[in-house]
Amino acid sequence: MDRGLDTDEAFTQAMVCLSATGPVPSKETFDPFAGLWSAVIQAIEEKDLDAHIALLILKSSRVNADLTLELLSRKLADDSSLDGSLFRSKDVAIMGARLALNMQVPGLDRFEVAVRRELARKPLPPLACIQNDERLLIGIAAGIGKRCPILSADLVQELRSRPCPNSMRQQCVDLWAESLSCGEDGFSTKLADLGVALLRASITQGASITPEDCVLLCWLANRLLASEWSLHLDESEALLEFVHSQAHPIGGLIVLLGTVTPIDAAFLLCSQDLSSQRTAKNRMLPGGESGRNESTRSVGSPHSRLNYRSSIKRAILAQLIRDPDATDAQICRALDADGAVDLPKNWQSNTGTRLFFGAYSDSRTRHKVEITISKVRQDWRKQGLRLHH
Repeated sequence: MDRGLDTDEAFTQAMVCLSATGPVPSKETFDPFAGLWSAVIQAIEEKDLDAHIALLILKSSRVNADLTLELLSRKLADDSSLDGSLFRSKDVAIMGARLALNMQVPGLDRFEVAVRRELARKPLPPLACIQNDERLLIGIAAGIGKRCPILSADLVQELRSRPCPNSMRQQCVDLWAESLSCGEDGFSTKLADLGVALLRASITQGASITPEDCVLLCWLANRLLASEWSLHLDESEALLEFVHSQAHPIGGLIVLLGTVTPIDAAFLLCSQDLSSQRTAKNRMLPGGESGRNESTRSVGSPHSRLNYRSSIKRAILAQLIRDPDATDAQICRALDADGAVDLPKNWQSNTGTRLFFGAYSDSRTRHKVEITISKVRQDWRKQGLRLHH
């Protein structure tokens, strides 16, 4: 693209190239990343808090789209409506994000005082604060790291004084906020260790992990896999186990989320190369894919014993390998999230649903779903594999 274009014209071209326009495409041609970029681009047009945080997420995670990010940055930086007033929490967060994005901001001399006020602000619904709005937390933490790192310890103290238990998503955001407030480009060894611990914990929680949790967990796994810190073998194995057992494909997460916010869109765009990062790290591990003895790997492997021709049965088997205790309903939800196979036509009722959980919930088709899942479970038992359900 010609760099001589003015900001608005260049931005319009970026929108044409990146946004999903026209009718919803078919499943065969649907590109989830176009829709994610569209959500971010529309937020940038509004130049609000979501826009600043989404761009901060993308730039800090080094998404491989330099020209696009440059255009978005130019559009967002050109905001004449900013007057330097910091009366609202979101004004402070926007200024913090702009500082981290190296954009000009008016009223910079009042930023530290405003941050101290926000750190002392307690939750008072419906008013938002850093305790209950991740956007405010990310923006203010980024500004602390850029302008007043002396306040980093105060922010960390506030985060660690949260009542437990927090959601997995909130814990991931808190971890990143702590890193941002220290002015660090990536996770320190200490924070990376805490990140691995979060991924381990998410594996044990299984079905209780929400799609919103998974968005942040996938982003965290990608950041850790792409980081420069030295991975021990057990840490690498924990990361790879999360990717294999808990991380959903991008398209599946979009379906589960329903409405994708600009913030989630940015986090998802940062996770799009998770599988390639996983493969690269896996090959470097002792006993990784490139160094494994194939005859040893096949011993006791469910895949080697149960070689289904049916794609549905293979998909069900994959879900049982991830979670042997999964109920039929949980398997159906996981199949919908994974998106690897389509709902068979004879499982579809007149309601037009194409979701496995929809077929399971429909009394007219539920028996067909149960029979197939039950058959796979029985095959497992015949192979001597333990199932609790």
